[in-house]
Amino acid sequence: MSKKLLWFGRILGGLVVLIFTGGLILVSVASIIEEDPIDPNSADFLEVLPMVIMIPLQLIFYIFTWFPKKKGELIGGVAMTTISLCMGGYVMFDAGSNKFIAGLMFCIPFLIPGILFIISWIKKKDQ
Repeated sequence: MSKKLLWFGRILGGLVVLIFTGGLILVSVASIIEEDPIDPNSADFLEVLPMVIMIPLQLIFYIFTWFPKKKGELIGGVAMTTISLCMGGYVMFDAGSNKFIAGLMFCIPFLIPGILFIISWIKKKDQ
């Protein structure tokens, strides 16, 4: 059961990280193609800067979960869970209308794999 949870978390986490990181890259490339470069000093850029930092952090900790012998599942799972809650909180704080739904859209996709990695590590430890 532990291996199934681990692989489900890896697949789900990989898809989520791929989609969010791909979206971040697409927005950057679209900005360059439109010849409307993003000004790093603009208020719009500073508003999304925390998300630009947190999404690659999710990728780093997702990769870290693939090293189970060094407690990677636990450390990566806890980090993914914590960062997902921070992302959801930031979006809820920053969003206009529908704050709760917007926060959930950024929180839940990373929260579920993070929790699955933690549960997998606990089950593996109990065996």
